[in-house]
Amino acid sequence: LQLVCDTLDRSEVTFRKRVRDESTLEEDLFLYVSTGLRQLQSMRSFVGPAFETHLGPACGGDANELGDRIRTGHLEMVSSLLSKHGHSEPPTAVHLQMYWLLFTGVLAFWAKDKSRKQEDTLALLDQSVKMFVSWFLTD
Repeated sequence: LQLVCDTLDRSEVTFRKRVRDESTLEEDLFLYVSTGLRQLQSMRSFVGPAFETHLGPACGGDANELGDRIRTGHLEMVSSLLSKHGHSEPPTAVHLQMYWLLFTGVLAFWAKDKSRKQEDTLALLDQSVKMFVSWFLTD
């Protein structure tokens, strides 16, 4: 899990270099997650089980310190992106949980995706981001 954590830290640096001021919330969320997936590509075979064990909804809050760090860091970035796009109210615990469920679902799918260049994962990510943003904006 340490390797995953370190890789995601590096992917955040890459994301910050690539994000544009004029991008939409959907574009930023898509870029953030897809940048992480690209960085994790070489360890795809064990990322899925690691996330299931330490971060997925079935772990029942038993995530370890590294798992907590990954989850907290990721959700802090999501909160920051929401703020960047004019959402002055911080997301509620329900908003963050719904986002996390979508995110971990995308990760689980990505870990087993056999489509060319994980195109099916990118389509799922795109739809998940749109669904989350739509729900967040109407809630």
